[in-house]
Amino acid sequence: MAQHAGDGSFTLSARLITPGLYDVQAAPSMMGPYRTVARLPVGWGTRELKLGKAPPAYYRFNRRAGAAAAR
Repeated sequence: MAQHAGDGSFTLSARLITPGLYDVQAAPSMMGPYRTVARLPVGWGTRELKLGKAPPAYYRFNRRAGAAAAR
């Protein structure tokens, strides 16, 4: 997995991202508190997630339990 931040955006690249609905969470420090700032549907074959206008923060992506795969 690789990440790149620049130009006010954030990109996460991976060989395989499991399809589903993901919560994007952000926090001012690594310890938190994390808050959901976006929800992203991920379909089959997705290898990159991009957030535009992402402020400086610590980010994490959590797949929502029971979420159906996006097509």
